[in-house]
Amino acid sequence: MASSFTPKRKLCLSIGINAYTHEQDLERAVQDAKDVGDSFYSLGFKVTSKYDCKFDDFKKTVEDFVGNITRNDIIAFYYAGHGKELDDVNYLLPTDYNDKQGEGIKEVDSIEEHAINVQKILANIHAKQPSVVILLLDCCRVKPNSRGGDPPRIVTMENSPQTFVAYSCAPGKIALENGKNSHNGYFAKYLVQHLRIPDIDFQLLMDRVIPCVQMETNKKQVPYCTNGLSHELQLTPKRFLGMTVQ
Repeated sequence: MASSFTPKRKLCLSIGINAYTHEQDLERAVQDAKDVGDSFYSLGFKVTSKYDCKFDDFKKTVEDFVGNITRNDIIAFYYAGHGKELDDVNYLLPTDYNDKQGEGIKEVDSIEEHAINVQKILANIHAKQPSVVILLLDCCRVKPNSRGGDPPRIVTMENSPQTFVAYSCAPGKIALENGKNSHNGYFAKYLVQHLRIPDIDFQLLMDRVIPCVQMETNKKQVPYCTNGLSHELQLTPKRFLGMTVQ
């Protein structure tokens, strides 16, 4: 049964990073963040967007966004770019991230000062007591036919109450940037399309996104979700009834 609870506000933070100084550049992360942010805006969310940001700007953007959250808000956070895991902690990489900070300095000792800790973001959001948190991590991305060492990866986080986390790829795998002449990466493409469906539960929405991505990538990329929500969550207003999903 759908919840009759009406939250105070709906807030979305959408961040995309294409241009990296020391990591492989991406092609569609910024466009994906723009389109996902626009989709949430059309659903009544107040959207904050940031693109190709350095660490200080990234950190301040997140802090300002979290600082604006009040009790019972619905929160959505979408990130497209590179991600990395160290000691079971997930980090989002700003455009100026460098894992080689200097001779004798280990990455594990410096990453907190140069990348964004996902678990800390969630903890700070939950401290503001929102009604629901949607975290969409479209990272571990590589270009088609790229070469070189293993790309950075992230790990599945422990499920949190009233929190829905969607990863663009399965644990230990990578997310592909669409190699065709596509406007979006695979995950964002189908996420944006399915956010248009009226009155659909968010878990069901993701259940439809997953096979679409899986089919188009020939099973090379399979999104993965953890659902800590205690009730159905419907984001799309009825005014979208005239729209169709391709």
